[in-house]
Amino acid sequence: MANTVDLDEIEEFEDKPADLEVKIKKLANMVRDCKHLVVFTGAGISTSASIPDYRGPNGVWTLKAQGKKPKARTSFDDAIPTPCHMTLKELQDRNILKYVVSQNVDGLHRRSGIRKECISELHGNCYLEVCWSCSYEQLRHKEVRMKPNPFNGRCKPCLKRVPHFCHCTLDKCVKCKTPMRDSIIHFGENLPEKALALAYENGREADIMIVLGSSLRVSPANDVPEETVGKGGKLVIVNLQKTPLDGSAALRIFARTDLVCQMLMKELAIPIPQFIPHRIIYIGNTHEEISTGKQSAVDSESATEKKSSHKWTVYLRGEPGTDLTPFIGAVSFHLHTTFKPDVITLYKPPYEVTKVGWGIFNVNLVVELNNGMISEYNHMLDFNQENVSTKETLFLQQGPPEMIEEGTDQL
Repeated sequence: MANTVDLDEIEEFEDKPADLEVKIKKLANMVRDCKHLVVFTGAGISTSASIPDYRGPNGVWTLKAQGKKPKARTSFDDAIPTPCHMTLKELQDRNILKYVVSQNVDGLHRRSGIRKECISELHGNCYLEVCWSCSYEQLRHKEVRMKPNPFNGRCKPCLKRVPHFCHCTLDKCVKCKTPMRDSIIHFGENLPEKALALAYENGREADIMIVLGSSLRVSPANDVPEETVGKGGKLVIVNLQKTPLDGSAALRIFARTDLVCQMLMKELAIPIPQFIPHRIIYIGNTHEEISTGKQSAVDSESATEKKSSHKWTVYLRGEPGTDLTPFIGAVSFHLHTTFKPDVITLYKPPYEVTKVGWGIFNVNLVVELNNGMISEYNHMLDFNQENVSTKETLFLQQGPPEMIEEGTDQL
């Protein structure tokens, strides 16, 4: 909030190009030698995505503290991951970066491809709904905190747990049918226990923690880097403004996070991937008649026709040469109930299920991405049409309003 800004501490500094180059070489050597790299991020990594920070010279709280009106920001739906976000995603995929601790609510880390088990979003994610009863989480396509709330702060469970705000989103949990809540943490509310515990755990385990774009002035999140220092790890701080932990840093860089990440990856000889918001996939089936055998029947054909057996494979595939494993965590095939089991979940390719049976029925495919997003597709398995496939789009990020899940249970 505005009263958390010290107007005497908003000045920004930038290292001279020659000094910055020396520091980047040192940082690259640290990254090459590290065993458990953790990155702590703040609002400064999203400013190049046209999302303002909070305590910079033009930050939201800074302008309010000065009695000025903050500038309109880019919609989170329209923002895309920055070179800094994509750097972290690539380092994660190469098993160099072990964990991310973030104070940001814009969802760009998960959108870039950071796996949900590799990040603590300490202040929440504006696209993430959570169930307080069974802990189920659902990453939506649109900001859940923007949904209309008829309770107007009078929801008793919310008032009991977080007395300053009602978090109900009007959705019901698909697991236990109790109300879903947004995950945003407001001032005066406790941070999510599991996320905070994992942040502290990784902070203590880190031999190097890199702070990117944070002024380190919000408690208790700013305690996490101190866990690293307390256990003998090295702290690197990349921020334009001074921070309270500058004296504890083994390396202090005054530069923009995108520039630092671009220079670091060049020094490491690792390309920064371009953010692509979707991939093309193909969902279909192959089919062949085989000799008579035991099979499942799902329609009412004659006994003569039932003597003909059919072997089929239903699949989800990417375009030739495309690796889907960085994005897909699991694919569940929901078959007709005459098949046992009728739900088969695969966690690695090939994403395909082969059975013997006959008839015409719908196969529902549920794709869970590594970032937590879930997409569903339907394929009609019809033996009158052999070897059929359809071209589909697998969205890797939150999308426009028309992509919101339909048929969501309402309170």
